[in-house]
Amino acid sequence: MRHYNVIKAKSVEEDLEEIASYIAEDNPYRAISFIQEILRDAENTLNHFPEKFQKYKDCHMWSYKGYLVFYDIDHETTTVQILLITHASQYNKYKHLI
Repeated sequence: MRHYNVIKAKSVEEDLEEIASYIAEDNPYRAISFIQEILRDAENTLNHFPEKFQKYKDCHMWSYKGYLVFYDIDHETTTVQILLITHASQYNKYKHLI
């Protein structure tokens, strides 16, 4: 089984900050743990099974606890790049990617 290196696009840091700020309004401790959790689970899942989730036009999409993780796979370099993380309610804003 091939293992893929999971990296984040620079813009994903902004996505994570927005998510953390939103969660922190109700629970600051959960904001920190949720960001750690989504990154850990994304790495564990996409590292081993990047093809598991359906590819659409320009990228793959993985759903995680109400959030959508858009990512691209480079098989030559065995790299998965996370392109965007957003709340599922924002799907219409990004559906042009898929």
